[in-house]
Amino acid sequence: MASRRDQENWQEDRLMSQTLRTLKGHTNSVNAVAVTADGRRAVSASADQTLRLWDLANGQTIRTFEGHTDW
Repeated sequence: MASRRDQENWQEDRLMSQTLRTLKGHTNSVNAVAVTADGRRAVSASADQTLRLWDLANGQTIRTFEGHTDW
């Protein structure tokens, strides 16, 4: 019989393997992502030379920042 901790690890691994939402908008690879402490927003940096600020509740871009030239 599996221990309680083994069951918790399995449940955590299962949750982490599920896609909750796909954020679409970048046109090249994404190099970094950071999520706000409250979990409501994220920012992503891409090789398409943009940063995108995302609303994680609906998956929409709040704002696109353009012009960075290096990762």
